[in-house]
Amino acid sequence: LTERKGFLRLKGNKNNLRISSQVAFVGLRQKEMGGSVETEMEFIPTTPNEEAGITIFQSDNYHYDLFITIRNGKKVAILRKTVGDMSVESAAVPVSNNLIRLKIILGPKKYTFLISEKHKWIEVGTALTNLISTEIAMVWSGALIGMYSSGNGSMCKNPADFNWFDAHFKQVKLSPF
Repeated sequence: LTERKGFLRLKGNKNNLRISSQVAFVGLRQKEMGGSVETEMEFIPTTPNEEAGITIFQSDNYHYDLFITIRNGKKVAILRKTVGDMSVESAAVPVSNNLIRLKIILGPKKYTFLISEKHKWIEVGTALTNLISTEIAMVWSGALIGMYSSGNGSMCKNPADFNWFDAHFKQVKLSPF
């Protein structure tokens, strides 16, 4: 908070969310099945291994990550879904601004991941909530939602600066069918 006044600065290290070790991450516990989380982030990746964004994290093998990185020399947003021993990435969505908003809409059956540049929301993808549930992941603490930065094997050259983080949780009525 002192290097860039008013911003949370995360300096991505060599660790990532798939390794049980210290990664640059700040988050909170998901309290309800409905709601949304949103942040505004400035990040300038320089290599394809550098990434920063937001995650719904159940464990190192069960998490969904919406992040900014470099692919084929272009800055893009990607949704990565990690479930057990599988990890898949969405199609890359081009990003032109350094300052971008990232949002997750929480629902009882799915999460929706969005990015915004210039106040226009674009859906990057969705993910099923039950695939990272405590029963599937075999952890009993519930999911964490938060901001992260990773160099995936090396230190990030640039930090990820988060201007704010906003979380709204709401109870939802679940249907038995």
